[in-house]
Amino acid sequence: MKENEKMVLDSENAFEELRIAADNGDAEAQFRIAECYKNGQFCKKSIDKWHIYMKKAEANGSISARNELLTYYHDKVKNISGYISMLKSGRRQGDKNAAITLADVYANGKEGESVDLEYAYKIVKNLKDNDVEFDDPKQLAIIEKIEFRHETMATRKNLILVFKIFIYAFAASLLLNFMSLFGVILMAMVIGPSIKWLIPWFESLVQKADNLTMAKIVAAIAGIISIPITLLTLFALRIIIAACLGV
Repeated sequence: MKENEKMVLDSENAFEELRIAADNGDAEAQFRIAECYKNGQFCKKSIDKWHIYMKKAEANGSISARNELLTYYHDKVKNISGYISMLKSGRRQGDKNAAITLADVYANGKEGESVDLEYAYKIVKNLKDNDVEFDDPKQLAIIEKIEFRHETMATRKNLILVFKIFIYAFAASLLLNFMSLFGVILMAMVIGPSIKWLIPWFESLVQKADNLTMAKIVAAIAGIISIPITLLTLFALRIIIAACLGV
């Protein structure tokens, strides 16, 4: 049975024929038998059997089954690992919509995934190498943004590196200013957690900037903002130590 070819279910015998075709690996039959279990048509409703047959249909290349499972995982049961797995399966099977969605997830750190621009670019490049055509403006925008961000990745990494050097240099200067045990404790309690939060925040801003000019602006603003923050922190630490020592 080919995709979209319909078998009219008007009896239990027809259902049994469809089930046999499904068990023999027919993707469309697997999709339709899954729908039967979902709706209780000539069988008892069973979400478990729906899931089993729908996954078989998806594995055999049914786009309809894949879309059903994507909606199920993402919207109904909030199974993000299952959702990502379906997108990856779709990409392997040549589903360009699944591939672009997957690239967007990793390019922007969606669905709880870590940002992996290199992987996102690899997906996009593979699609272009295989001459896949796109007519959806939203998909084209996603592709262009990933390509641009990848092209400027080295410059963005340098901006992030400079910011890291600045922050760690500031932390080192504080340590030199407060070599006492009390100062080291304050460093561990205040400065360490601040750096742990500040650098990923800055990196995220620079990586997500739509263009390189914006990334440089973000870097400059973040650097400017960090200066008064560091000075205030230094001043506050001095006041705290002076108060504790009675100086």
